[in-house]
Amino acid sequence: MPRLAGRSSGSVAELCEALTSYATSPAQRQGDDRDPPTLGAVKHDLKAAFDAYQQSRFTVAAGRALVVLGDAQRAVHEASISGRSAAQGVLALSYQVAASVLTKTQDPDLAWIAAERGLNAAEQADDPVIRGSLMRSVAFAMLSNGRFEAAMRVIESGARGVEGELARGSAAVSVYGMLFLAGSMAAARFGDGVRTTGYLDEAAQAARRLGRDGNDLWTAFGPTNVAIHRVNTAAELGDLQTVLSTRLPIDTANVPVERRVRYLLDFARAQSLTGRGDDALGTLLGAERMAPEHVRKHHVARRVVMTLVQNSPGKPGVQLDKLAQRVDITGMA
Repeated sequence: MPRLAGRSSGSVAELCEALTSYATSPAQRQGDDRDPPTLGAVKHDLKAAFDAYQQSRFTVAAGRALVVLGDAQRAVHEASISGRSAAQGVLALSYQVAASVLTKTQDPDLAWIAAERGLNAAEQADDPVIRGSLMRSVAFAMLSNGRFEAAMRVIESGARGVEGELARGSAAVSVYGMLFLAGSMAAARFGDGVRTTGYLDEAAQAARRLGRDGNDLWTAFGPTNVAIHRVNTAAELGDLQTVLSTRLPIDTANVPVERRVRYLLDFARAQSLTGRGDDALGTLLGAERMAPEHVRKHHVARRVVMTLVQNSPGKPGVQLDKLAQRVDITGMA
């Protein structure tokens, strides 16, 4: 049986180390003679970290998240009383980008730690929309740890907290919709098709209210992301024909690379499970050209490659064999 790769390395490992180090916080370290970062500078670096994540450049995103976390903590430490809430909001989102990266790099426990710390910072920021955004991160971390029912409870609580803020504008609507998309994945993995549909319908209503594909608070929320989640949840529920027959209503160029690749991975999974191995391999290779790191780290890609290897008559072909090496599956018999 193929064996999956081991633990993270490089900047991802440094981010993990920072989250598990309790000796001193970046705000308390001695010998840092830099001027305190302005909140505007921290926000600029936060955007760079989220942009790298949405481009599926997870190693780069991890390195940037590590820096922005330290600077955001220092910004909170140095903030005036009147500026403390805004700084806490930036710190919350800094933890969110860290949690997002760690979920993708298969470090779910540390993603949960980052999400929880972000939620604590969001509570201090006293911003219901940022709090809702961090509730989504907590739910995704629970989802990655197999706690599907708990994730759904968090989603519903988070949605109630944001619902009263919808008149504030597109960020609130986007966070509200993304909460239900996260809920749809939790329900699908729990095997509850009725609940999955209900969550998707709530998200679709929010997308209609938004009226476009947006990216407020790096949600990538809109009609296309709802359509992508219909495919994702169908794959989780084993409805392969829906996956194969669904066509996105809007050009996926309107959404980040990370979302486009996630759609292609589930499409490849459905192809591999319905006897279309060559098509599945082609889909994976196309996704890899768009986002090599994403494909090589994602558990769905690895499962598809294992399926293709196991279904190959005799020795896998050259392209498949090389892809298996790139996604770091060893021990193939």
